[in-house]
Amino acid sequence: MTLSRKGFVTLALLAGSLLVVDKAVRTPANATHTGRFIRNTSSDLVADVAVSLNNSGEPVFLNTQNNLKIQLFDLQDVGGQRYKIVSRHSGKCLDVTGFSTQDGAPIILWDCHGGPNQLWQLGIMTAPGPCGGFGCADLGITIRAVHSGKCLDAANPSFPNPPLQGAPLQQWSCARNAGDSWWRNQTWELDHLHPPAGPH
Repeated sequence: MTLSRKGFVTLALLAGSLLVVDKAVRTPANATHTGRFIRNTSSDLVADVAVSLNNSGEPVFLNTQNNLKIQLFDLQDVGGQRYKIVSRHSGKCLDVTGFSTQDGAPIILWDCHGGPNQLWQLGIMTAPGPCGGFGCADLGITIRAVHSGKCLDAANPSFPNPPLQGAPLQQWSCARNAGDSWWRNQTWELDHLHPPAGPH
C-alpha cells in the first residue's frame, strides 16, 4: 500500500448506488435482533473480537464465521448518512484508536461516546470502468470513518491476495474503485444472521 491512494465513491455519485446501500442497512421487521456480520467480500471472513474479553481497547480482526454474538454488529443511524457500529456482544462501538487520521491506525472497540472517530459512512465500491449505460458494477460496501475520511481496511501482508484469517482491522486511504487493487481489503457486505446468534 502507498500513501498516495486517494478517493472515495460517495453515496451521492450514483442514484443506483443509493439503492444498494439502502438495502444493505435496512432492517427487516422480523430481523431486529439478529445484528449483522461485517464480511470482507474478497476473503469471506468476518469482523470478530476475542470471545472472553469485554474491555475497551480490544482489537477487531478477521475470522471465519462462527455465528456467535462476538461477530455481530448493529448499525445505528445517527443522521446525515452516518452510523455508529455497535458490537452486539459488548455494546461497545467500532472506533479508530486515538482519533488518529493516519493510515494503519487500528480499529478497536471502545465505550460509545458518539465522537467522529466512532461514526461511519457507507459508500459503494465499483468496477473501474469503462462502464455501460447502466454505470459500473457495484462490488460491495465501503465503510468510511467520518473524522479521517479513511476506509475500514484489513491489514494484508499477502496483498494483492485477499486478507487472511486473523488480519487486524485498520483504517487506510480509500480505494477509488476496483481499479485500485487494494480494494480487496476495503470492500464489505453487511449480512444478517438468521436465526439469531448464540449467547456468547
